[in-house]
Formats: sequence, C-alpha cells, structure tokens
Amino acid sequence: MPLVITATGLEQEDRLQITKVAGTIGAVFSPSLTSSTTHLIANGPGSEKYKVASQRGIPIVHPSWINACLTISSKRKIAALSIDDVAEITKQHAVKALSNLRICVTGFDLEQRNRIEGLVKSLGAMFDSDLTRECTHLVALSTTSKKYEFAIKNGIKVVGAAWIDKCVLTNDRVSEEAFPVESMPAIREAPKIRTHIRQHRSTPLYIYCAKVEQAIESSRFWKVDTKTKYSCDAKTGIHPEMH
Repeated sequence: MPLVITATGLEQEDRLQITKVAGTIGAVFSPSLTSSTTHLIANGPGSEKYKVASQRGIPIVHPSWINACLTISSKRKIAALSIDDVAEITKQHAVKALSNLRICVTGFDLEQRNRIEGLVKSLGAMFDSDLTRECTHLVALSTTSKKYEFAIKNGIKVVGAAWIDKCVLTNDRVSEEAFPVESMPAIREAPKIRTHIRQHRSTPLYIYCAKVEQAIESSRFWKVDTKTKYSCDAKTGIHPEMH
C-alpha cells in the first residue's frame, strides 16, 4: 500500500517541498485528510486535522520525517521504502502531544507523582521537580501550595491531573481551561480532648480525639454502650449524659 501523506499547519513553501519529495519516495501527497491517509505531517497539536488523525490512529510526524525518508531512499537507491523502514522513521520523528512543554507537580503523594511523571514524559514533555519560570504548566492537587501561588504570580498554566489523562487519551494537547484545580478550604486541626474509656476488667485506656463521635467509634472494641448518648470534656473525659 503506497504512503499517502497529508500536512497541516505548515507554511506554503514547506507544503510544496513535501509534495515534491513525496513523489521521489513513492508516496502520494493529499491536501485533505481522508481514509487513505497513512501519515499526517505537522509541527504540533492544535489543528482539526491533528485531532481527527489522533482519533483514527493515523501516525503524526514532524516535517523532518519526509527528509529522513528521502535520505534512506537515496542511500539504498530504492523508490519505495519497506514497511519496517517507514515504521522506524515514523517512531523517530513522531509528534508527541506535549512536546516542548515543561511540567511540574504539587500536592501529590509519591505514587501519584511518579505516575504523572511517566505520562508527561511519554507525551514528549520535560518533567521538572522544581517549579521555575521556565516551566509551562503546573499540575496541582489543590490551590493551597506555595508552588500554586508561584505559578499564578508568574503566569504559568495550572491544571488538575485529569488534564494529563485527557491528553493521553486523545494524544492531543487539550484545552487547559476545561481542567481547573479545585479550591480546597484550609484545614485547621481541631483541639484535641483527652478522653477516658474504661476497658472491661482492666485499666483505663486513654485516647485523644477531636469529637466525641470519634471517641465512641474508637471504643467499639471496648466495654462501652454505643447506643447511649455520650459527651466529653478535657477534665472528665467521655461519659454518658445524665437525664
């Protein structure tokens, strides 16, 4: 099956060059993306052709791809490249959705951080542990971190982790605006109350909690009637309310 090449987002001069080289390597240039298109040449994501090609699983390659094909064809003095040759060159010159981006994260645990780092790199972006002005994006869990404040102050795009997943799913750089970081209220630690629960036939057990409900829940393995309404304070601990 002959190679059918389509281009998007290129200057007219580049399109003419691709059209010329296509015939030399036994390929056909098509101005429109059709069901016969085998490769789409693009500088990066963003165009409608790019989106359609991604959805159809059509390989998307940089303009350098066509010159690489010409080089191999000239060296071997063959008019048409083998399937293996095309596959290898396509792999080397593939356009990745997040190429040229520098991405940092904040607020995630180690497992989540490693997962995001792997996805970011697979999409062609650089992953930075430290957030600097050179970073283009910050993937944040919440709006409460110092990195978040730095990103907002310096005009760095801030997105939720779902943005990365969507980019992977579509092999495209989707709109950042559709994946905002959810605001989270600041969490203040409640005052701790020393509560007293008597263990059946043994010494008292002391636990620390913020609410009596937590004390009752913690006492489910001890001799405490959880059907009774309890109250607690710092001095006397937990005890049944008197009626």
